[in-house]
Amino acid sequence: DTLKPIVNTTLSVTPRYLEEPNAKYQKVNTKISNIDMSWLGNVLLIVDSDDSLHLFKLPPQIESSAPLSVPYCTTILECCLVSGLDWLDLLLVLRPGMLDALCDRLTESFSRQPASVQQFFYVQYLCVKTSLYRLSFQGQLKANDLTQFLMLHSISTAFKSLLRPSEMNSHEKSPADSLATVIAEGQSDVDKALMHLEAKEFTVETTTLQSLQQLIQWVADLALNILVKLPDSRPTSGKPYELLRDIKALNMLREMLVLIRIWGLLRPACLPVFIKSDASLDVLALVFRLLSRLVQNVNEPDETLIGE
Repeated sequence: DTLKPIVNTTLSVTPRYLEEPNAKYQKVNTKISNIDMSWLGNVLLIVDSDDSLHLFKLPPQIESSAPLSVPYCTTILECCLVSGLDWLDLLLVLRPGMLDALCDRLTESFSRQPASVQQFFYVQYLCVKTSLYRLSFQGQLKANDLTQFLMLHSISTAFKSLLRPSEMNSHEKSPADSLATVIAEGQSDVDKALMHLEAKEFTVETTTLQSLQQLIQWVADLALNILVKLPDSRPTSGKPYELLRDIKALNMLREMLVLIRIWGLLRPACLPVFIKSDASLDVLALVFRLLSRLVQNVNEPDETLIGE
């Protein structure tokens, strides 16, 4: 229904089935029923009368046969970022050799934008980068890390939206801001971090907390997964994305662990489930402490941290 009929023509074709001689088949006429070009002008779609769909790659400029360039593709992705257009047709025509340069160029361009612009388009920006990394075999790990971070970002936004200050003037901080301030101070003891927060501002109905248990479990599993990968991780050249070296992601995880600690006091049934060799081990406190130490030096974690 979304395809616009532009032209009808007739093509004389000879169908062949099972590699049999052409003489056994009568020539038939296949007509082009619909033809349309993608919004970004990179591909041409044709539907014929046999219900076949044909996809054709188009040059970036009709009057020129020059291949796609990194600056041109970066501009197109930025346009999609702002306008909301789908960038799928650009992904279909990208050359594998230009993916890394394109990711670096897009990252550099996005980091130059004002903080308010970055915050507004951040989720869409992560989606674009993830789709680029998924095009290459070497980028699968980066794509997985970005997907996990995108999920973590969504959960963090959902959890913080549940926080309602009892009273707040215009000059006071919201509960989410207070939590971010405590995390930025570098406190490594989760229980001491609670002492700097107003408990009533983080109170949520117990029925709501129980419905969040699966998301809480996912956050805890992600934190454990990051720590498990740490001993095998080595600093790499260039600027590849790794979740365990993303300070923003690690601090977001620490914020979520503080919230989980508070909510666990209100509704113990919502706490994540861990398989422990020592029943007295406080896994949540240990994970928070290890993540706090990792944040202090993500590029070269100390040997004692890796040993723990």
